[in-house]
Amino acid sequence: MRRVLHVVPYMAEASGGPPVVVRRLVEGARQAGWTTQIVTSPGYCTDGGRQLGQEPGITVLSSQFAALFGEGRARLEAEIRAADIVHCHTLWSPLVTRAAALARRYKTSYIMSPHGMLDPYSFEQKYLKKRVYLEAFERRALDRASRVLFTTTQERGLAIRAFGKIPNAEVATLGADGLPRDKALLREQFFAAHADLLGRPLLLFMGRIHPKKRPALLVDVIKAIQTQVPKAMLLFAGAGEKEHTNQVAERVAALEMQDHVRFLGHVSGNAKAALLAASDLFLLPSHQENFAIAVAEALHAGTPVILTQKVNIWQEIEQAHAGIAVGEDSLEKELTNAVHSLLSDPQRQRKMSVNAMNLAQKMFTWEEACAQTLGIYEAVLGEP
Repeated sequence: MRRVLHVVPYMAEASGGPPVVVRRLVEGARQAGWTTQIVTSPGYCTDGGRQLGQEPGITVLSSQFAALFGEGRARLEAEIRAADIVHCHTLWSPLVTRAAALARRYKTSYIMSPHGMLDPYSFEQKYLKKRVYLEAFERRALDRASRVLFTTTQERGLAIRAFGKIPNAEVATLGADGLPRDKALLREQFFAAHADLLGRPLLLFMGRIHPKKRPALLVDVIKAIQTQVPKAMLLFAGAGEKEHTNQVAERVAALEMQDHVRFLGHVSGNAKAALLAASDLFLLPSHQENFAIAVAEALHAGTPVILTQKVNIWQEIEQAHAGIAVGEDSLEKELTNAVHSLLSDPQRQRKMSVNAMNLAQKMFTWEEACAQTLGIYEAVLGEP
């Protein structure tokens, strides 16, 4: 029986896309008859990783740096020696760097998934530290990996343009969950909990509250459409560092938009599905996203999306007429115009809703994502 080890610096649910990807790939591998193990740290966990460490198949080191010495290194080393293949997620992580080095030492095939961290925008953040780390550790890890997996052709192209040739670069898509039950029932569930929002156009931002995603810009957008759509409501669903959430809240107060903006905090499970089902539009004005699982979840829910051309699945969305992608020039104006154009044209919005579901079911399922990734594992293990 094949055994795959996933190494990822954090697995907290609210920490972004990589933990979601790892959990779904683990589920798919187990269904296909593989055994799996995860090695991670308690990063972003509010309980120090205690609950995470109780889950079967997950080894939680005391920190990422624990992988460098002592008991933590010994545990990571044992897991790598027991694996047929190691799948390393993200970059700039001492845990991931050590895992790749140990895999090379024991001649265990390994795969690197950057999760957007080779995108020029991401690399420019803390540029000097990343450049030093790249030359000291990360370039060797990438060059000697059996595969470097990107989630879209656009992510791969951006990385190659920024860093030159990347050996064994390959694309394997990601997926997203569909609605767990009938959309009408989920809408009823949402409005039962938020009765005051019934009948109001709902604009949803769902994800980490972080400057990279430019959430504060959406406060200006909701302000700009007030004369045309006075009942419109902007919903923020997601957690973030206090500094970042405060910045958005301060913008709401400065524009006196308290009655048109609501912070829901981190939402998951059935409540998240109900929120997606009830929302009229999904908005993501990010500086950079290699895939954006939340966008794919919105598509599965039949919620048209408005996003920037920095989200790497924007071309698929526009080609399918499942949403609108806007450029960086006059961004606030373009976002405002896109939101107003859809809210003022219900027929077009309904067509986009159908197109969104069709696109998601065709291209963004976990079944397809797992099949592609497992196929790559098998190809690597079949190589001399």
